Amino acid sequence: RYAAGDSSLPRETAAELLCSLRYVLGLEGRERPTDPRSLLREPLEEAFRREQAVLEKRTAQARRLWQAACTARPRIENRSLTDTLAGIGARRLRC
Repeated sequence: RYAAGDSSLPRETAAELLCSLRYVLGLEGRERPTDPRSLLREPLEEAFRREQAVLEKRTAQARRLWQAACTARPRIENRSLTDTLAGIGARRLRC
């Protein structure tokens, strides 16, 4: 998928994938990082899928909060508020 049929990846792509993997597994970029030793207790793929589901749930919750903020915002001319909400939200979901 990332290597387009080649067996090697550019260094930057490999680094980005590693950062993404570490984030999903909770090893960095989270409020409370996971102890790496806990990953030895279960298959890595199971831990990845579990943590991925947690992140998807948090993303859905954030999207609902963003939609509520869009719905509740005052209907006045306020470019800063409009731009902020637009910047936070997904492009396909508009206030």
